Amino acid sequence: MERVLSFDLVVAELVKCARAPFVRGLFAVAWFAVTIVLALYDVNQAQSKALLYPVSLNLASSSLVFLGHLVPPIFFAWLFGHEASADTWKTILVRRPRRLPFLTAKVVVGAVVVLAAAVVGALLQIGVFELTGLATGAPRFVDETARWTADAIDNVVQAVVATAVACSFAGAAAMIARSNGTIIGFVAAYVLQMVGGFLFPDPSAPEAALMFTHRATHLASACSGVALAEFDAPLARLSVVGDVVVVGAWCVLPLALAAVIFSRRDLVSSVG
Repeated sequence: MERVLSFDLVVAELVKCARAPFVRGLFAVAWFAVTIVLALYDVNQAQSKALLYPVSLNLASSSLVFLGHLVPPIFFAWLFGHEASADTWKTILVRRPRRLPFLTAKVVVGAVVVLAAAVVGALLQIGVFELTGLATGAPRFVDETARWTADAIDNVVQAVVATAVACSFAGAAAMIARSNGTIIGFVAAYVLQMVGGFLFPDPSAPEAALMFTHRATHLASACSGVALAEFDAPLARLSVVGDVVVVGAWCVLPLALAAVIFSRRDLVSSVG
């Protein structure tokens, strides 16, 4: 029986992403041009002008939260949707008897590419802050390292959760769509993020424990040590294990459902 994860397929997907002009352009604009613009915007603000580390770490992580809602879902939507839009599934799937390894490889490659791009973008932005601070002679705030680092961890954890959930819905919607998968996948992720802010907004409600947004807030607080805001204080009743389980379900279930539908769909007559 064929393995669920194939290293050869992962390498093939990585090469495909590296050669795709859409992917290169997407991340070139997002993680290079946009991060520099945001960094320059921040250093021009009165409250953060030319601040060096550790403030730069916090500002860079805040930008990742913003970009994480937009760029990774677009990439995941493309990753799953462009095969159907370009009508290449029928030439790819005939090479192997099962479809699941292809989908697993795409998930793995998507996670690797997004993580690598986020790290590069964050380092680039921190570099802009540092160079600007050095050029203007701004002071360092060594005594506040712990506080700014904790805030940065809080930002990163919430960004990871929001990005993971949005990407899973984007990939699932693109996988189910027969055409225009990239557009449909991104719209699905965007709608999820919009609706997610309105579903069970009261953190004291029992149903709030099922929302990835509240779980992300609690998990970020637990990982960073940053106290919950007064409005989110009822979330203290939650557990970290529960956070991981709920967020994992939000990520896995959409992709699993899409994989079942995709595996049973008659895309190629010779592939079942």
